Amino acid sequence: VTYNYKGIVVKFTAKSVEERSDLVQRAVETARDVYVQDAIEKDKEKVANGTPGRKDHRRIAEDQIIATVDIDSGVWDGFSCRFPEIGIAYETLKKLDCTCSVTIAGAIGGRGVSYHDLENETVLTDMYSAIDVMVGKTPTAHGEQQIQMLGRLNTII
Repeated sequence: VTYNYKGIVVKFTAKSVEERSDLVQRAVETARDVYVQDAIEKDKEKVANGTPGRKDHRRIAEDQIIATVDIDSGVWDGFSCRFPEIGIAYETLKKLDCTCSVTIAGAIGGRGVSYHDLENETVLTDMYSAIDVMVGKTPTAHGEQQIQMLGRLNTII
């Protein structure tokens, strides 16, 4: 899973795609269904508060969630969501029985993001952080980010 402010890209291993030939198609359909259901639930809250919600969630899902192809092999290998909603990616992986994933996130991953599916059943278990190490300088990391990382890993949901 690659995650940034522009969206999410989920890539499956070559072995997974080889063993389950319909994996990418199922993943795209599942992600679209998850998005639509989540959007409908959010719209219910908006309408209850007097704000009209969007209506054509299926069309939005079809435009925003698409299959991806490996450039070298030409094989369908995952899907892309053109919005940064990590819960939809994790919910999709859970529904596909994918039990292990790695998320690579830039600055967006450092704060205010909960790495779990929409029902809080699948959660982040390990986290790594990269920092620049330059010759002759002491490596440093932003304290707030480190505290948030520790809190994220030690929080009971």
